[in-house]
Amino acid sequence: MPKPNDTYHVLARKWRPQQFDEVVGQEHITRTLKNAVSSGRIHHALLFIGSRGIGKTTTARILAKALNCQSSDKPIPEPCDKCDNCIEIGKGSHLDVQEIDGASNNSVDNIREIREAVRLAPAHARYKVYIIDEVHQLSSAAFNALLKTLEEPPSHAIFILATTEAHKIPATIISRCQRYDFRRVAVPDIVHLLEQIVKAENRKATKEALFAIARSADGGVRDAESILDQLMTYCEGEITYKDVQDVLGLIETDKIDQLVYALQHKDISKVLSIIDEVSTSGKDLNQFVEEFIRHIRNLLILKTTQQENFFFLPEEDIKRLKEQAENFTIVQLMKFVEQLAELNQNFTSQLSHRTALEAFFIKNCKVGAELSIEAILEKLIQLEDAIQFSKKAFVQENRSTYPQQENTTEKKTIKTPSSEKIEVREPVKTTSSTLNSGTSIPTTEPLPSKTVSGNRGDVDKDFTKKVLRELAYKRATLTLSLKDVSISHDATTEAIIIQVKPSDNNALSCLAEGDTKQYILETVNELGFPSKQIQIIQQEMEPYESSIQSPRRGLLKDLVPTELAQEVKQDPKVQFLLNRFKGRIVKVAVMKETEEGAPLADKEIVEEEINGDELDID
Repeated sequence: MPKPNDTYHVLARKWRPQQFDEVVGQEHITRTLKNAVSSGRIHHALLFIGSRGIGKTTTARILAKALNCQSSDKPIPEPCDKCDNCIEIGKGSHLDVQEIDGASNNSVDNIREIREAVRLAPAHARYKVYIIDEVHQLSSAAFNALLKTLEEPPSHAIFILATTEAHKIPATIISRCQRYDFRRVAVPDIVHLLEQIVKAENRKATKEALFAIARSADGGVRDAESILDQLMTYCEGEITYKDVQDVLGLIETDKIDQLVYALQHKDISKVLSIIDEVSTSGKDLNQFVEEFIRHIRNLLILKTTQQENFFFLPEEDIKRLKEQAENFTIVQLMKFVEQLAELNQNFTSQLSHRTALEAFFIKNCKVGAELSIEAILEKLIQLEDAIQFSKKAFVQENRSTYPQQENTTEKKTIKTPSSEKIEVREPVKTTSSTLNSGTSIPTTEPLPSKTVSGNRGDVDKDFTKKVLRELAYKRATLTLSLKDVSISHDATTEAIIIQVKPSDNNALSCLAEGDTKQYILETVNELGFPSKQIQIIQQEMEPYESSIQSPRRGLLKDLVPTELAQEVKQDPKVQFLLNRFKGRIVKVAVMKETEEGAPLADKEIVEEEINGDELDID
């Protein structure tokens, strides 16, 4: 650690780590390098990749000291920092450890000089170490000249290449190196380091100020130390959050809060006045937009996760963020982030940026961020599904008016002018309706749905359809979630029994809601089935009988020849009966006279009621 002296050094140099354990936030790299030094498995070429100010060059220097420390007869993971080699390497003046700037030494000639020098044995150290910073600045010819030396250097040579732009490094270079990716340092780690520096420098700083510095550094330790150094010069006493705002030009927290409040209440005048204050005070609008994006990002994360461990803010700030997040939807916050990120690019002047920023807020105050193509399409799809389900329920209602049940139908004979009789299966319960011609024709009314009394395994499909159909009139989206359930009524206990598959998550989540149960209770009572409670049974259901393939399907067409069916259909009354009862001709018998004069059925037309799935009128 640094020692006090009369010569002033900036904090970034004064507090530069001298040991692997002092490097902040790069434990995954320092541990690997320490183990490599201890075991002697030291690669001849290493590639350090990462953003600015996170310890690439610092780690390279520490590795050079560990390889050449004179306190031991072999490399050690913890250099002594007292021998001549450690001191000279720390100062950057050792002859065998050369730090080369790739930006200013990027030609083929510079690489040729390195190739010539690397052949010579080290003067005072065990290893010759070449640290090439910003190596991506080398020209293509320089990279090609370095390839052979980098692949098979002398045993005493170690190359350490550092870069902030890994995509510019040729694949041939990367394949010859061990790659180490440095991470951006987390905010708590930077704050902990700043607290140590402030304490060692006999200064004071608030927690909010240190967090603001760490956030502004964007993961860079050197940037954080430089900002702290500037604030120590600016402030005479304790460093506060207000001092950080003044030095860095950050937007005041109350301005951001006022802007969010104005955006929530669509107060355009207030929004424009805040933007005018920020612009006239000399603040950078780019930085203002970035601060606002960071604030909206915090609201979005709180809205979606409800977790506070993603933030490094004081408790009062998190409480304020929660209150603000409740006033926006997730769609609104996502649209804010997308539009602001696009807004903050490709602006060349303050005026154009201000105009675009004002237009953004006016648009969201007048129109609203939720009015988007995605939201409109989602609502249209929901509406379309509801309409289609209502139509399907209506068609099923018309078809279920004439169920094919042996115990609810009887044969009725109608004499035709050709001495033929037509036997029609129709429901027992009938009423009469009169045509325009005055002829009274029997019509049907839907039979009441069968109730299930005491036997939960006997489920009535028609009763389920009727309940879902009635629910569709109240809330169509509800019936979409319950389309695969079976509903029955227990007259003994006055309970509604709902059978649902355990794997049907949509139905289970829908039934878990209190409103759904209330809707079902009201609907069943309106249908005339007294109900007080709902019982939900989770089990696999057997298919209904009507859904099982009938042996008669596909055979009815062959019962009556086509020519005979067409001939019988010419009779107007037959046509009326076929249309009225949605039936078809399956048998024809001719009437004959017996010796006693009683008619004998030699030819009869039988029109049978069939399931809607089998409906096929010739």
